[in-house]
Amino acid sequence: MSMSRFVFKLEGVLKHRQRLEQQLQTQVAQKCHHQQRLRQDLDGVVHALAQLQTELRRRLVGRLDAQWLAAQQRYGQSIKHRAAKLQAELAALDTDIAAVRQALVDAARQRKAVQILRQRQQQQWADQQRQRENREHDEAAARVGDQRSSEANSTL
Repeated sequence: MSMSRFVFKLEGVLKHRQRLEQQLQTQVAQKCHHQQRLRQDLDGVVHALAQLQTELRRRLVGRLDAQWLAAQQRYGQSIKHRAAKLQAELAALDTDIAAVRQALVDAARQRKAVQILRQRQQQQWADQQRQRENREHDEAAARVGDQRSSEANSTL
């Protein structure tokens, strides 16, 4: 009896699908990390805008400095522009993350389908191995039985 081992003919496909799934997991993680950084940036910009408004309210009492007000207005506009830009980047990134997550779900589904196929084929192979071994044992037992009956007949 030779020891054979199970060989899955689609092992390369399974490995490829596993690598693809891992790459997509990495992409999702990277994009989520980028999203977190953008949100932190946006929080910083919102905080800067709130500080600017507080400073404007405080400085509007008493003597007004036109140059200072103009500079603060320009600064406020640049902060608002930056906030709008960050919000647009976040919206685009949200869409991108959703698409990559869907691709990840699809890749996981495809990998799982090949794994299930592998498990079924391996079970069929194991069943066939057991049947072959049982058949070989039965044949060996029959030969031994035939030899014993031949020996019994020859001694009579």
